[in-house]
Amino acid sequence: MHVQVNGEPRQVCEEINVTDLLRDLQLNVERVAVEVNLEILDRRDFDAKTLQEGDRIEILSFIGGGDVSGSSSSVGDGLRAVPRELEADERLPIDGE
Repeated sequence: MHVQVNGEPRQVCEEINVTDLLRDLQLNVERVAVEVNLEILDRRDFDAKTLQEGDRIEILSFIGGGDVSGSSSSVGDGLRAVPRELEADERLPIDGE
């Protein structure tokens, strides 16, 4: 079965759920946010959400980081995502459109 993960085509087995996909990608289920077809999933629904042919999955990983001053003693949390081109129906209108 074919899906897209962060904009990249990927072949996965039939009947795979979000939890299994994250494990296959070696991602910690507790440290990610997942969107399937523009719908953000609650972590409690990862097991129940079975992926379908053509699904578009976006995965955001929580990462630690320092403050902008460069101090090594300050640690914050953030999100990391792979950038992707917006589809025509996702773009914000520009004046005159």
